[in-house]
Amino acid sequence: MTGPRPLRWLALVLGLCCAPLAGPASAQEPTVSEYALKAVLFLKLPQFIYGLEDVPSETTLCVLGRTPLTAPLERLIRAPGSTRSFRLLSLAGRADASACQMLFIGSSEADDLDLILPRFARRPVVTVSDIDGFASAGGMVELAMNETRSGVALRLNRRAAQEAGLDFNAKLLRLARSVKP
Repeated sequence: MTGPRPLRWLALVLGLCCAPLAGPASAQEPTVSEYALKAVLFLKLPQFIYGLEDVPSETTLCVLGRTPLTAPLERLIRAPGSTRSFRLLSLAGRADASACQMLFIGSSEADDLDLILPRFARRPVVTVSDIDGFASAGGMVELAMNETRSGVALRLNRRAAQEAGLDFNAKLLRLARSVKP
């Protein structure tokens, strides 16, 4: 990826994809749901992660546990005009996640992170969640609402990614806060 083009493209996609998911428009600005925004970011993450280059043309996205992310993610995957093909798997409990390239861990699994994350350590599966403290606990990408609750702040655990043979693009590193586990 060269130049700022992917980031401009990400901003355009956020605007276009999230608009249909937004609630009623106010006089000031349209409202985009928290999970619609997180779904877009989850879908765009693979292009900013080194080590996923050998992923087949269809990226397998997995969701472990219960989360409001599933519905907006399904809508985005089915939206026309996507240049990448996605398959979405919903996993429960100790389901096999060996086919997953990207794994979103729902908040229903917060109490079991110490059991879940070691299953993916040193495996090229990008672990993502919006559980508070996820990146510090050993997950790779935490999607946290920013202080004003108007956008998503990215928290990255680069060590966890590198141990799995993955790394974050410099552009993503500039947008995010790195955490030390």
